[in-house]
Amino acid sequence: MEAVGATGNLRHQFRSYRDYVASLAKDHPEFGWLNLFLAKPGANPSQISVLIADSLNNTMQLENFSSKVSECHDALQQRPIEVKTRIILVSYHQTWSIDRDIADSIGFAFDIDPTFFWAHFDHREARVDRLVLSDKA
Repeated sequence: MEAVGATGNLRHQFRSYRDYVASLAKDHPEFGWLNLFLAKPGANPSQISVLIADSLNNTMQLENFSSKVSECHDALQQRPIEVKTRIILVSYHQTWSIDRDIADSIGFAFDIDPTFFWAHFDHREARVDRLVLSDKA
């Protein structure tokens, strides 16, 4: 697959990462599945945990955003200038259960190349599971 790449700053061109992927899917059909995946709610979004670790004054400050999507979104958008290193750990039981708002927030905040999410969330081979999205919208 040819890498499409992020635009450099999605916030200037799109309202959300979902909008960006939907735009790509029009010209790149290989992103149709990712577009569908991001548009549908996860089966168990409450099973996600997001930990943000910031390096500040030679210490690590940890903040857990489990089940607090809006607070997580705000924290991702606002990084104190004193923070030199930020580590974001997202954990979940099944990728198809991930809260799509978390994926949207991370993709949007960091201009994630959609091929990363396409490869990570693609479960077309696991058709036996009832939670897996169909390729057909």
